[in-house]
Amino acid sequence: MKNRKPYEKVVYLLKTYKDLKLGKEINDSNRNVIELIDKVLELIKDDKDIDIIKRLYVDGYTYDETAEIIGMDKRTLYRQRRRLIKRIAIIIYGDRAL
Repeated sequence: MKNRKPYEKVVYLLKTYKDLKLGKEINDSNRNVIELIDKVLELIKDDKDIDIIKRLYVDGYTYDETAEIIGMDKRTLYRQRRRLIKRIAIIIYGDRAL
């Protein structure tokens, strides 16, 4: 994960978040990732589109299911997801994410 860009790292962290939370054996590294994502989600909880991240990465819904539940066009969903991931990357990695 060292050579990945901050955006890609955030996508990876979000994709593994649910599995890490459900894992029976949580080591210190996994615990740190879980705590980091929990804190970041708390920081952006007031974003009008936070449900996109929660549905896709926490609840495990597909893009189609998420778009239907939220009542959003799929293209808009992708755009807002990208915006939120960039925002998360900036929170975690600072100006390196720009």
